[in-house]
Amino acid sequence: MRLRHLLWAAVLAGGGVAAQAAQLNGEIDKQFNDSVQKYVSLRERVAGQLPRIKKTGDPAELDERKKALAAAMREERSDAKLGDIFTPDVARRVKEICGQADGAAANATKEGNPKEEGVAVRVEVNAPYPTAAPLSTMPPSLLLQLPKLPEGLEYRFVDRTLILYDAVSGLIVDYIPNAI
Repeated sequence: MRLRHLLWAAVLAGGGVAAQAAQLNGEIDKQFNDSVQKYVSLRERVAGQLPRIKKTGDPAELDERKKALAAAMREERSDAKLGDIFTPDVARRVKEICGQADGAAANATKEGNPKEEGVAVRVEVNAPYPTAAPLSTMPPSLLLQLPKLPEGLEYRFVDRTLILYDAVSGLIVDYIPNAI
């Protein structure tokens, strides 16, 4: 809501619409980046409290660590809900970007998308992403337009829903239904 007020105030003050839209988009991107950084800081803090793993490269040990991190993150974020990171303003901006992606977003819903592969994924905040489900490919042209994510977080599609996937814990952090 505050962002819309900024836009209207700037328009009434005589600023150009394109410049005001850029300023508004910058504010939305900052809001998103701040939320993402808070999440990553929380994940790092929680991961630091878990027992260390031996550097054996044992897949079973790595999988157990990932499951432990996921459980700890679900507990830490037990009150997390849809829109905590993809706020309404951020979701609106992301949908705009996906809509202007020259069909790239629509194609991404077909390449490696779990729904197209016949694999069910429960899209819910804090839900684990099934290890048997494929991860959709994300076109570089679309990724270049979306706000950059820190290492370990990824944008992915499940059907027409854009999810924020934490590859470190294997959780769905937030999502935007009908992003395209």
